[in-house]
This record gives sequence, C-alpha cells and structure tokens, in this order.
Amino acid sequence: MERAWKKLVVVLLVAIAFEVSCAQRLTACEDIRQEEKCEPTCIPPVRGTVVYWRNRQATSFLVNWDRVPSAKCYHIKLLNGYTIRVLKTIKCHNRASYNFTNLTPNRVYGVEVSAVNFKCMKGNPGQPARTRTRWAPVPTTTTPAPPPRPTPRQGACGAGKFTCQSDPDACIPNEEWCNGRLDCQDSSDERNCPGGCKELDEKFPNGNFTCTRWGSPGSFCWFDCLSNYAIEGRKYTICSRTKGIWSYPVPVCKLKKSKSITIDDIGVNSIVVSWEPVEAASSYTVEAEPSEGGIKKNTTAKCCTGAIEDLYPDTEYKITVLAVDESGQPGAKSPDVFATTSDE
Repeated sequence: MERAWKKLVVVLLVAIAFEVSCAQRLTACEDIRQEEKCEPTCIPPVRGTVVYWRNRQATSFLVNWDRVPSAKCYHIKLLNGYTIRVLKTIKCHNRASYNFTNLTPNRVYGVEVSAVNFKCMKGNPGQPARTRTRWAPVPTTTTPAPPPRPTPRQGACGAGKFTCQSDPDACIPNEEWCNGRLDCQDSSDERNCPGGCKELDEKFPNGNFTCTRWGSPGSFCWFDCLSNYAIEGRKYTICSRTKGIWSYPVPVCKLKKSKSITIDDIGVNSIVVSWEPVEAASSYTVEAEPSEGGIKKNTTAKCCTGAIEDLYPDTEYKITVLAVDESGQPGAKSPDVFATTSDE
C-alpha cells in the first residue's frame, strides 16, 4: 500500500513538473519567436468556444470549449473587442473552461483558445468567441435638498402675498411671484427675480425690443430696427436659467449700407468716388486702405461724392463708404471696390 502511494506521488510530481516546464517552454518559444520550434504538428484546433448568457456578469464571464483528447493543456488569449489585440494570456491551463475577472462593464471581449500537446507544441487557435460584459448601474449619490425658495419683500398686501408695483391693492400669493408667468397686470411680479439677468436698458437706439418677462430666468427678448437701419448681431437673446446671464449681447442698429460705389477719378495721390445715398444719413466716411496693408486714409464727405487724398502713387487701395447718422453712429460698411493710383 505504501509503495502504491509513493508511486502516485511520483506520478503527480512528474505531471506538475511537466506542466510547469511546458508553460516555461511556451513562454521561451514566444519570447524568442523561433517558429521552427513552435510549429504545430497535427494538433487539432479547439472547437465550441462559447460564453453563455448566464455566465456573463458586469466584471467577469466564464468561457467554455470542447475538450481536445490529445491536448495536455490549453493556451488562452483575452482579446480587445473585435480586434486581435491581446489583453491577457493564460498559458497551459488544464481545464476546458476559464473564468475571466476584473473586466470593464458593458465592453466587448474576445477569447481565443489553442490546444497544447504533450510535447508542449501549441496548435492553431479555434474560432474566437465574442461577448459583452453586462451593464453595471452607476451608484447614485444622495442629492442634497434644494435651498428654500426666496420670498418677496412684504408690501401693502401683508405676509404671504406679493404687492403688484402699480397697484397697492393688487395682491398675488407668494407662490406666484417669479414663477415664470405674468400674474400682475404691470408684470412687476417677474422683475428682479432671484437668479435672473440684468434688465435691458429700455432705450434701444434706432430700434425697439420686447421681452416676455423682463430679466427673469428663461425670459426671451426680441429686437427690431427702424426701417432705415439694419441690425448687427442676433435678433434675440435668452436669460439663462442656471447662469443668470443673457445668451447673446444686445445687437446694434446701424444705418444701411450704400449698395453702389463708383470710381469717378484717379490721380497720383488721390481717388474720387461717388455712391448712392442712404436715407437718414447726415454725412459719410470714405476709407481707403492699401490692399497689401499699410496706413488707412479716410475723409468725411456729404452726399454723395468725396475725394481721398495723400495716397501713395501706383498703389492699389480698397475703398469703402460708411453712412453716419445724426448721433455720429457709423453705419454698415458698403461693398469693397478697388482702385490703383496713377504712377508718377
């Protein structure tokens, strides 16, 4: 009996030593890339590599495959998604299944298995199995309670009520103050609201504007210019509900541009131009800028011709005209025209 036990122990030690040696030989073979020593010789590929639905978790999965009778162990590769990039390698695994752990949730992985025979020769890999780990819910954190809602200053209506500005007898409940709706006839319940935007100046030169709820959060404002003016910028702006600022700056109404500029005369140091009149313009500014860069020249003229002097000879200039209104506000630039001064 004792002899049988000793024989069994010897067999187990030899098997363990062989398995360790086989893994070491596989490692050395892959490291030195000696293909003539690692070439598979009649080793069947592993078949039936699969990951069942019930064996998938958020950070792990169990892969199974069919046993190969001539295999001593199995060489396993964990692949990244649908690529061949290897994330992990298990050498000389002696079972027909393997449990991968510490994986990323909701990610695609591939598993490629090769059989290793008793001469430590690795065969060709079988068809890889693809699987996706399960989705893992993000742990939620406790949301702190929102701060108490501000209340308006107490007026003639007494506690718990808001007094409309234009009528001391007009009262609304505090809950209707700054609630996003106009409840007072004078709209005063939506003015100076907490977290709102600075109210726009009621003076909008050369145009008009209207706002839904003054500067309260979420309010819209639209802008429009007089018939002789063109708007420069966005025609609307919105008061942010979270930042307390307007989404776009207030636009500017500028005189419309002259659509036609004509070169009337070209000299050595001057250019004379004429243009179509712009309604409501009190004067015009004529600008001349060298096309290749340099000092810009300008002059003020009445309607509807002007001369720009002190120019360089034999130089190309870009000419523009701007209408100016009575307040001195320059209008929109006209289309550019080009002219070259005469040579000396």
